[in-house]
Amino acid sequence: MSQFSRWGGAIYVVARMFELPIITPWSAIVFSIALAKILDQHVPQIFCGFRNYTMQIYLMGLWAQMIVKMVTMRFELPWLLGYIVSIALGLYVPVLVSKILEKTNWKPLLLCFGLKKR
Repeated sequence: MSQFSRWGGAIYVVARMFELPIITPWSAIVFSIALAKILDQHVPQIFCGFRNYTMQIYLMGLWAQMIVKMVTMRFELPWLLGYIVSIALGLYVPVLVSKILEKTNWKPLLLCFGLKKR
């Protein structure tokens, strides 16, 4: 594991434990990058399916993440579980929606989601 990954995870955990309002969001970004680097080392093909859907992940990923956040807060689930599920759904839900929409082949709908008619 690289120094970046170790420090990213450690800073995030400390920021969450002590509820540091300025450091927590920035350390979450570093932690996300660190997790992605670790996953890429161990499972190299894990992110290759997202290459053509980065715009859709940008447009729709936040909606899935907000639903996970609301469920996590409502049922008082552990933050780490919510964090991991949030990342996964933030990636996979937009790609799944995009693949379903591509099958419709309806140009106005595709353009609304940043997809091109193929």
